[in-house]
Amino acid sequence: MTNQDSNKTRIYCPKCRVFHPARLEESDGQVFWVVECPVETRRVRISTDARLFRKFRAQERDVPVWFRRCLSNCIVHINDDCSLQCPICFEDAMRKGWRMSLPEIRVAAERIRAAGAVNVMLMGGEPMEHPQVLEILQILSREFGFRCSALTNGVRIGTEEGFAAKLKSSGLTKASISFDAFNPETTRVMRGDGSLVDVKLKAVANGFAAGLSVGFVTTATSLNLSEIPSIIRYCVDHVGFMPMLEIQCYQDAGRVVEGLESVDRETIVKEIVASGVIPGLAEDEFRVTPFVPAAGFCISPDCGSGVLCRVQGGVPVPLTRKWGFDALLDDLACMPRGTRLAKWLRFAFYAARRVGFWFLPALARWAGRGNPGRNELLLISISTLMTPERLDSRRFGRCTNGVLTASGSFCSPCYYYCMRYDEDKRGRQ
Repeated sequence: MTNQDSNKTRIYCPKCRVFHPARLEESDGQVFWVVECPVETRRVRISTDARLFRKFRAQERDVPVWFRRCLSNCIVHINDDCSLQCPICFEDAMRKGWRMSLPEIRVAAERIRAAGAVNVMLMGGEPMEHPQVLEILQILSREFGFRCSALTNGVRIGTEEGFAAKLKSSGLTKASISFDAFNPETTRVMRGDGSLVDVKLKAVANGFAAGLSVGFVTTATSLNLSEIPSIIRYCVDHVGFMPMLEIQCYQDAGRVVEGLESVDRETIVKEIVASGVIPGLAEDEFRVTPFVPAAGFCISPDCGSGVLCRVQGGVPVPLTRKWGFDALLDDLACMPRGTRLAKWLRFAFYAARRVGFWFLPALARWAGRGNPGRNELLLISISTLMTPERLDSRRFGRCTNGVLTASGSFCSPCYYYCMRYDEDKRGRQ
């Protein structure tokens, strides 16, 4: 596959319920997919800034003919119910719903292990509402050896004394907490209750005290866009336990708030740069997700971008600025195939040579290994999720993240939530 292929794909048509050929087109400084539907040609906007979009596309690398995708991360929905009724919820979670049994968890774990994944993220609904979530973590981490994380609203962690410590002892390594704003009114509009700000911050503190790695997942909209720099500053100030901020572009999927507008990756990048929260940060210092064909890891550059910083004295410094991080990315893209041990040894050699010996233990701490509280790396990631009218076959065809479906198969998260989630949910009710 070459970079030229990236200007053509197949886009799903909700009217025809099939995928049609589509081509990339720029108009008035914006980027569109022109979908060749036999009923009517339609244009789907994917970026409001063609200049910056092209910069990210320019980082794309050719995929070797020998490349084979591997499942790197697996999402498992363990329940459908949730303690909240957020006005925005791409899963449209309800108060009551289906819950996975422990025998079903073991069957799922066998399938995930057979697929080669080592990282499992628990999702719901709200996974902490599952009455056997601790047992589930113990099965996945102790019996099957998975590294477990969870996407959570943080309510139970923030309100139940000692629960964070129980999660840690049961095998949870990271809690990704949905957090959109410090402003209670903004939180009320997006999550239904302005008091959740304090609850979520308490969840962060409880996670820190228990030795958990904690990350924020922020849904970026026109309403809270200006608050993203403040959230980054909070992560910088608490970087010892906070290795990652994932910013997801709001899309009109699931439950939506009328009048709340989406913002794209390029808009978020410009907001972060203009804020000065990372001193001297330039648009050119954002990188698309690394391509590591030897590890079977490949994600489309349209799926997102990020900047990895080393925090020194409270100041975040992008690794692309002071250290040879770009050279390391080049090495990883050209890494030859081999055994797992050989690939890890090559990575260690590349990392030490390009970035420095300090990077290896720092990366281990960032991944949740070693003494908690000593992390010094912060990844600010911006993810662009797809909706049915933007469902791009080229993107989900390259994705190495997977969701375990009700039938026991795996598919990319965007494809799942666009095409399979409602069907699975109905089948479980």
